[in-house]
Amino acid sequence: MNPNQNNSLGVRNANGIEPISFFSTDTNFVFVHKKTEKLLTALYMLTNFFDDTEPLKWKLRDLGMKLLSANMLLKDSFSSKKTAGENEMKGLILEVSSLLEVAYFSGLISEMNHSILKKEFGLISLNLDSDLRNKGRGNQSLVSSAFFDNDKNTNQISL
Repeated sequence: MNPNQNNSLGVRNANGIEPISFFSTDTNFVFVHKKTEKLLTALYMLTNFFDDTEPLKWKLRDLGMKLLSANMLLKDSFSSKKTAGENEMKGLILEVSSLLEVAYFSGLISEMNHSILKKEFGLISLNLDSDLRNKGRGNQSLVSSAFFDNDKNTNQISL
C-alpha cells in the first residue's frame, strides 16, 4: 500500500494515519481544528520563554487547551453541542486575545508575535461567525419531502 494512500481507516501519511481525515467532509471543522492545533503549538512555543512563575504562561496554555477541547464539539454538526462549542470558542478566543494584549504591553512578547497571533485567532473567530451566519442556508434536509408522500399503489410511505 502506498504510504500516502487513503484507506477505510483514514489518510495514511509517513507518520501513520491522520485521525482528522475521518472528518474530511466537514471542511469547516477541519480548518478550525488544524488552525487551533497550530495556534496552541505557537502559544506553547511562545510561553516557553516565560518564566515558570509567570501566571500568564499557565493561563494562556490552559486557555489554549480549553480551546482545543471546545473545538471538538464542532464535529457534532447536528446538535446543540456545535453551537455551544462555537460560542465557547469565541469566548476563549476573546480571553486569549486579551491576555496576549497584556503580554505584549507588559513586554513579554514581541509586536510581531502579538500581531500574528491576534490575526490568526481573529481568522478562527471570523470563520466561526461565518459558519453561524450560514446555518440553515442551503442545508439539505435529512429526510426528503418524498418521505411524507403516500405511495398510491401500496399505501406505504416511500423513502
